[in-house]
Amino acid sequence: MKENTFSTDGINCKMLLQIGRSLSFPEPDVCSALDSCDGMVAPCVLPMQFGRRGWWNFIGSQYSMVCIRYSLEGIKPAITVWNPLIKCSRELEDPAERLYRQAMSGYAFGYKKDTDNYYVANLSKCHIKDSSFVHCNIFSSAEGEWKRGYIKDAGIKVLSSSSVIHQEKTIWINMAGRHSTIGDDIVVLELEKMEIQAFKITSAPNQYFQNLVLNGSNLLLVGYEISKIGVVTIMRKVDIIGMRILPWKKIVENRPRGIPSIPIHVFGTNMLIVYEKVGLARRAINLLKTIIEVHKLNLLTKQGSIILGTEWLYDMSFKNSVLVSQGMLIP
Repeated sequence: MKENTFSTDGINCKMLLQIGRSLSFPEPDVCSALDSCDGMVAPCVLPMQFGRRGWWNFIGSQYSMVCIRYSLEGIKPAITVWNPLIKCSRELEDPAERLYRQAMSGYAFGYKKDTDNYYVANLSKCHIKDSSFVHCNIFSSAEGEWKRGYIKDAGIKVLSSSSVIHQEKTIWINMAGRHSTIGDDIVVLELEKMEIQAFKITSAPNQYFQNLVLNGSNLLLVGYEISKIGVVTIMRKVDIIGMRILPWKKIVENRPRGIPSIPIHVFGTNMLIVYEKVGLARRAINLLKTIIEVHKLNLLTKQGSIILGTEWLYDMSFKNSVLVSQGMLIP
């Protein structure tokens, strides 16, 4: 079953979408499952029962597993690793519960290559301007416990929600500021040695990078470029060993200006892009609505189509998404 899961990775994928209201509404977000092949949408029931003030967020996904950080009543956080296909999950302690008022915190989830051993990693610190050390917490499913320590900082300001575990390293994007959506550096955490390194994202003045995507053995840095022909999606390969960014692809798309970050997922030769925009409701005058669309694009033929188009109340918004394949891995 394990070998079959690895061989079918990237085939018949489902995108899990997190949609919800703002923080002022004490109501858990909605999770929907989108089939990347036929565009069918179905409700996705999470393995937790939330109270009115409960909340949840995706940490990441790989193969058939999804890692979620959540709180049932809005106070005590926890982490679960979940296989949506076989409805099996494993509960983990959240390292943030032991740390008081962290100004910066980043999580990551992923597997050791070709094994059924996964990691959950967390970096945090009390003050963004403090460049002396960071709190490091790493959970290994093989050992079944958290490894904790204080390690030397590498100038981390704000870690992106987009993170990847690749080649037994955890990779984040270091953002330019607390509210910034533009990446400055690539941050690499050695999982075994518990050491941090960082290297600069080299780009032209009109290029902005925001997301990390793992596509097979390729680690991709995804962003956009503003040019005379419009907004172009750009993808670069990240060489973790050589600590450098390599050119890869540019794709012209009809991306709306003013949208700071668009989630992009790459699997095989396909790319999924999530768009969110505001429009007028059809059956009401001067009533706004939130429109969420998912576009599918073939990277070889450059042919694309809209596989999802949904309308929501104006106070609902798209928050996050992950890609999960079908497999029988047990957390």
